[in-house]
Amino acid sequence: MKHEIKSSSDLGHAIRAVRKASGIRPDDLSGIVGVSKQTTSNPEYDKDTVSLGTVLRHLDELGIRLYADISDPKAMQQLLKLSSGDPDAVERITAALDKPPTQIQPSGFYLAMEDLAKMTAPATTKPAPQPKPRNG
Repeated sequence: MKHEIKSSSDLGHAIRAVRKASGIRPDDLSGIVGVSKQTTSNPEYDKDTVSLGTVLRHLDELGIRLYADISDPKAMQQLLKLSSGDPDAVERITAALDKPPTQIQPSGFYLAMEDLAKMTAPATTKPAPQPKPRNG
């Protein structure tokens, strides 16, 4: 699922929702990310004092992906070059996608929370088969 992020509060609510749906306690997440429990709780309660790097580590640990909508084709080309460190990246990427560079545009600035749907969906796995008793 996609959830548009318009504020730090929106992002904090998404982090908290995924963390709680996953059954992860704030102190457990803080241990995994390597920060204090307070630092983990700050974005969830709209505290703007947490660094972007820390928030991104939280998102990564929770399986939340963050995307940026860049509607300007030239800016998107520049981003592709910067991201890859390769000036020919745009040409190779657009050739692979079989689209001209002006048509490469992400669909929005949103938070992808597909994993939340997976985590809250009922389990569909079958129990492991039990060995048959031997007749002795």
